[in-house]
Amino acid sequence: MTNVKAPGVYRTYATPQWRFYDLLKMLGKTQDINALLEQHGYPVPPPTTIQGWRTRRKLPADWVPVFLQLALDAGFIKSINDLRLEPSP
Repeated sequence: MTNVKAPGVYRTYATPQWRFYDLLKMLGKTQDINALLEQHGYPVPPPTTIQGWRTRRKLPADWVPVFLQLALDAGFIKSINDLRLEPSP
């Protein structure tokens, strides 16, 4: 939950949550991901970096578009919404 305060206004809203761990899993093992990145001309991060992303279940913002495009190209997802977690009631 994120709280927003403005003069005279107080709102709480939930930010969208994403299944980035599943995205990494779809793309394969670390060496598979690095091969895909290299094929598409992107810099290849060290294996420990990708493992850290898996452990934290998060991707750095700069890498999100790259990984989304790789998943779209491979047909693992049809849109970004395929990776969106449904908000808890």
